[in-house]
Amino acid sequence: MDRHYRSYKTEIDPIDEQIKKIETDFTTCKMVFNLYLIIALNQYKKEGTFGDHDAFLDWFYSSYLKTAKYRINYPKDLNYDAIRRVTKNVEKVMKKYINGEINEPKCKDLKYGQIKLYFTSGNNNDYSVICERHRIYIPEFGWIRLKEKGYFLPSNADHQIISGTISKKAGRYYISLNYNVSDSLIKKEINERGIYREPIGIDLGISHFAVLSDGRVYENINYDESVKRLEKKIHRKQRALDRKIQAAKAAGRDYTQGSHYNINVLELQKLYKRLDEKRLDCINKIVGEIVKSHPAYVAIEDLHIQEMVSDRRFSRAISDLFLREFRVRLIKKCRSNGIEVRVIDKFFPSSKRCSCCGRINHDLKLSDRVFKCECGFEVDRDFNASINIRDCKEYYIAKVDDDIVHLQYGPTK
Repeated sequence: MDRHYRSYKTEIDPIDEQIKKIETDFTTCKMVFNLYLIIALNQYKKEGTFGDHDAFLDWFYSSYLKTAKYRINYPKDLNYDAIRRVTKNVEKVMKKYINGEINEPKCKDLKYGQIKLYFTSGNNNDYSVICERHRIYIPEFGWIRLKEKGYFLPSNADHQIISGTISKKAGRYYISLNYNVSDSLIKKEINERGIYREPIGIDLGISHFAVLSDGRVYENINYDESVKRLEKKIHRKQRALDRKIQAAKAAGRDYTQGSHYNINVLELQKLYKRLDEKRLDCINKIVGEIVKSHPAYVAIEDLHIQEMVSDRRFSRAISDLFLREFRVRLIKKCRSNGIEVRVIDKFFPSSKRCSCCGRINHDLKLSDRVFKCECGFEVDRDFNASINIRDCKEYYIAKVDDDIVHLQYGPTK
């Protein structure tokens, strides 16, 4: 039986004892993250390599925690699953750093640094995490109340919980669950929806967030007045916070110890959270509408976000589009609904190629919003690109494996 993954996320309402346990585990995971990162960086600079996370955990449990002066900094009950995932993340970050993909990683702030608590459920076919309509049971924390009732799928043979994470944002706690959905259930849902329709090509941009080959156009949410008002509030609140910091430094005080500072930081976090939710809500609606049309396949471009952001003229506009988040959510949603996602090479001339005759216009400029070809074909530039993306014969197949989105070479047609 094939495996299909689906992820769901909602807010939880833990009691005071659970909040204390969650916060303690957050701090512990950050301390382990920083410890392993410092050791790995020092070892890499001296020897040119570093030990993997298994070797670090063996040393951490057998030697480091046996020392009394280090043991007192850690709680009695350790969250072993969360600590193991944190060390795996450090190992991945170090490999990216060695390969030159990122700059030198930094330690996490123990008070404001963001981290997630990972837990597993499907060890040796023993699904220990139990989900009900209004609550969820996690062995490390017990029964936790859900704020949104009936959102998670109940645990049964068709959809089993295999893992999840607990996170915190702007003073609120969230839980994300990864389900292993049976192949029979996916086929049943596909049969209920009916036959596949025409394929869809998607061209992403700044003036319009997405232009589809079937004629649908989705506007950029960042041009909306509600988003602009939120950005102005954030700008004013950030300047007010900076003034308080500068005044505290001038007076020789530690600004992080003041209650007003913590209140202002929380207010700023809530504003950023509202802004992110508006952008993610727009992305979710677009992805939902694309999947509901049930295309034969979806084709997108393999955009290199890091290179695009390096251009200072467009870096802010591109960063605010959440293009990577859109791609990840689209691939996961299509995968869970049995829809193939084709990823076109970033060097494919989708904008310069005529979708009617195939001729390439090398003189096309970024300011030319209407594509004109010598054959007489004239159409909107983005719409022409979406058609070319849809009809491209050289592509990769995007797949999802254990909560990781990656690309595999697909058949060339």
